[in-house]
Amino acid sequence: MISKILSTISLSVLCVVMTVAVASAQTFNGNTVNTAGNSAIPSSGTGGCTVVPQTTGGTTFNNTVAGLTNQPLLNVRLNLTHTWTSDLDIFLVAPNGQTLELSTDNGGTGDNYTNTEFCDGVALSIVSGTAPFTGQFRPEGSLTASVCSATVTPTVTTLGGFTAGQNGTWNLLIYDDAGADFGSMVGWSMTFAAPCGFVAASLPTLNFPGNNPAVCGVQNVNITAPILTCGAALTMEVRLNGVLVNAAVASGGTFQITAPLGNYTLTYAIPCVAPLSQTVVVSDGIAPTVNCPTNITINLDPGLCDAVYNYNVTATDNCPSNGPIANLNTITTGGNGNAVGGVVYFDLVNTASAPLVITGFRMNITASTLVNVYRKTGTQAGFIANAGAWTLSGTANATVGPFSGPFPGNGTLTNAPITVGSLVLPPNSTTGIALNTLTAASNYTNGNGANQTFTNGPLTLNAGSAGNGLFNGGFTPRVFNGGVTFQTLVANPPIVQTSGLPSGSTFPRGVTTNCFRATDAANNTATCCFTVTVLEFPNPVTQLVCNDL
Repeated sequence: MISKILSTISLSVLCVVMTVAVASAQTFNGNTVNTAGNSAIPSSGTGGCTVVPQTTGGTTFNNTVAGLTNQPLLNVRLNLTHTWTSDLDIFLVAPNGQTLELSTDNGGTGDNYTNTEFCDGVALSIVSGTAPFTGQFRPEGSLTASVCSATVTPTVTTLGGFTAGQNGTWNLLIYDDAGADFGSMVGWSMTFAAPCGFVAASLPTLNFPGNNPAVCGVQNVNITAPILTCGAALTMEVRLNGVLVNAAVASGGTFQITAPLGNYTLTYAIPCVAPLSQTVVVSDGIAPTVNCPTNITINLDPGLCDAVYNYNVTATDNCPSNGPIANLNTITTGGNGNAVGGVVYFDLVNTASAPLVITGFRMNITASTLVNVYRKTGTQAGFIANAGAWTLSGTANATVGPFSGPFPGNGTLTNAPITVGSLVLPPNSTTGIALNTLTAASNYTNGNGANQTFTNGPLTLNAGSAGNGLFNGGFTPRVFNGGVTFQTLVANPPIVQTSGLPSGSTFPRGVTTNCFRATDAANNTATCCFTVTVLEFPNPVTQLVCNDL
């Protein structure tokens, strides 16, 4: 029996555009019922090389392929549940007997293969992945025989190594080489196709100001998809911050998005190509509205030279405006220092019924650096090694000192402002934060229970982890040394009077012009004015009249 070995697996994230994908694709869904008549993995029991079905040829799921001419095998998509994925040895066997090792004993104590796509030529091997292996991975592809009662000897090292155009029954062969764990097949498929790819290696940032006074953000704005080298032979999947926008957009085609204020990442995906990303910035392009009273004329009564006048000026806007600035601070003393390019993780909890906008961070860092700010919905706990769970929210600028110096630091905090509007915390929500210092190290403190929660008003920071590299695991608990600058968002923008007299003032005879300006969080402004005209008592008596007596 192969023992269960705990190991730390590094997840490297490489952004490379590969000119490999699919045209005239044919996809075949495999059976979710194995040859033993159920969906279990293993088909009976809980595994182990000395028990059935390992001793009788493993658990096999068939896929019948027909109608191919000379198309090569492009990808294998896999969804299955199984606790302790390092128990599993997974092979693909072609009708002609060619055998490929997809994954053997990977994932440690992790669970499941979820939306796992095996492709040739992508950046990351399944060996370096982390359960549940969501995304694209190269097959393990060794030619080393695997022995678990029966022996499986791979004959090809890549998907492209299979003879093209093979019709017949393909087998997904799974061995569970240790007991006490089990799972089931959710679904799997194979796609056969010729190459394709993206023409562009990168895409420009798209900036969209608000287009509807009734909406804070944009509605149904048109975006043009990138061009594919195979033209109309293939469609692409489009996601906005990981959420599916359109499952089948044509090469160079148009699709629409609706989104609130913020920074987003559009991801264009075709099979077996590193996704092509594009930044989208949705800004507030709608000015607020200021409502002044109509012009007023006041006629004085006899004997009066001025008049008291009360009025009301209001302002509204399609987007919330920033309220007072506040700071939530943690601790400044260093206890540890991570590597250059390291990361600290923590949770921000907004307990208010209104949104909070994060405008900057204060950091105990060793030198000038830019800081990539990543966010995820919900807690960061359990996701520090899952790159797919995170979204780049913006970049904070921590290039102006003073700096704290190397570990353990001197408690000096550097302000790191972030683009306004790029990080908004919804009401009553928890948001995971990852701060990745690009060219400097940040200092942090080991958590001890008493120093792991910090609160100022509606914002709470819960300590998390720290790591020497982005999304490759880390050490916990660790306390972020620094602070968070935030503002409560209020419904209406503040109003400033620029001329005239305030409401309730004593207005003199003549004309007083009262003007007001409202400025929203995006610095859009609106103004209004009205006049108060005070007239003397009409037809006053200017002659003295004496009594005849």
